[in-house]
Amino acid sequence: MQLHPNVTIERPHEARRYTRSEDYVAAWKATPEDQVVTVSEFLSEHKIVAVLARIDRGADVLHCAAFYELQDGRIARGTEVWSAQA
Repeated sequence: MQLHPNVTIERPHEARRYTRSEDYVAAWKATPEDQVVTVSEFLSEHKIVAVLARIDRGADVLHCAAFYELQDGRIARGTEVWSAQA
């Protein structure tokens, strides 16, 4: 994953805002290693990218809708909304 040095990623469902690429990467590294990420939809229009994804973590399933803005070919801003499967 290529992140812009001045990246901002919002996760409103967690009331989190990552403003350093190192913090965002560290959050991902803290997740279980045996998870399986499946991207079901990926749409790109110029510098905007939208993604629908699913993460399987054993018996837990998470769904994500994410929207990113690119700058210089890297993610500069984004919003990710994660939800547990009911």
